[in-house]
Amino acid sequence: MRPIAWNALTCFVIAGVVALVGPFRILASGTVRPVPLWHTDLQQYGYDEKKSWREGMNTVSVAFTSDRVLTLAYHIGLEHTLHTIFFEALTGEKRAVQSWSEASEFLPTHDGSFLVRDNDGLALYSPGLERLRQLRVDCSRQRYANWCYDIWASTNGKVIFINQGTLSSFTLRKLDADTLGQLGSWTSQRTFLGTPENDRDSISNEKIATTGNNFNPKSLYIGDIDRPWPSVSDSRFVLVADPNWHEIYHVKRGLIGLPTFIVDDSIALCGVRSVLLLRTDGTVLFEDHTVRWPDYLVGKAVGSSGGRRFAVRVARERPNFSDFPAEPAFIGVVVYDSGGRKAIFKVDYKVAWSESIALSPDATTLAVQHGSSLDVFRLPE
Repeated sequence: MRPIAWNALTCFVIAGVVALVGPFRILASGTVRPVPLWHTDLQQYGYDEKKSWREGMNTVSVAFTSDRVLTLAYHIGLEHTLHTIFFEALTGEKRAVQSWSEASEFLPTHDGSFLVRDNDGLALYSPGLERLRQLRVDCSRQRYANWCYDIWASTNGKVIFINQGTLSSFTLRKLDADTLGQLGSWTSQRTFLGTPENDRDSISNEKIATTGNNFNPKSLYIGDIDRPWPSVSDSRFVLVADPNWHEIYHVKRGLIGLPTFIVDDSIALCGVRSVLLLRTDGTVLFEDHTVRWPDYLVGKAVGSSGGRRFAVRVARERPNFSDFPAEPAFIGVVVYDSGGRKAIFKVDYKVAWSESIALSPDATTLAVQHGSSLDVFRLPE
């Protein structure tokens, strides 16, 4: 047998294979992979992962509108119609199918109700798909050509936040999720950072958690939502000098991670390979460092209503010789129990280029969209 020539090309090929197909480190060696309650192929509903990637419309998400109902929301190609499918969460039985033209977003609130965002603003729907209320949002003075406002729900889904930018200011509005009536409003000449699209920040009913706008963030700060918030140019030193902002956690090495309010007084902090759960006073409840190279955590944690459990996504950088962009490849999910302060569930996947995860409000069920597939798992008690 001829010896292997360990040249640069050989090493590159081996590294590429390892990065693309394994070794998967989420499940311990010899562990039986969890079996889903049910599985469905999303291609039967018109969603094609590769086509969506190539057309720049990889918009698919899963969300529980209640403990019993799981919703899949997606666009097909470049069209502006939002398609939604409502499944029986425990069996996969299709309960309803609904499409909204010129709609861009689906947002559950609580107890089965949900919002649909369209060109006119926000429409509130009942669990039976009855349109209850409409809130018009004026985008005639929007700050940017392709962005008018962001929306998101509080940890219990009973409060809705709208962050809207005009040519001169940014306004944060707090709405009742059942009536869409305004509970409060704050306007600032400075940029508000607490939006779902901004990984540095998270918001609860009363507080904002932010890592500031640093290229190398190492601290987590807490501030009140009804006080001035940091601008995009604010650094750690500006936040330290502001009496509204309190540093509750700091790391000396590496990066601070991405914050998510699990409940109003607890934050999950996802670093590159570490997960922390801490109180808003800075008390660390638990830490986990089981994710190892070449795997790492991607995005923010996803919590259940009430914060009983939360889930994180694990990814791996993929080599840039596939049909897809050189972005993280989704390979699995880890679910943590906040009270028990430990990981209670892990599942891994062969590489998928798109993903979305959701926990049911009662924290007993996990939905995982990976590529063109959807799996639903029953979590251990």
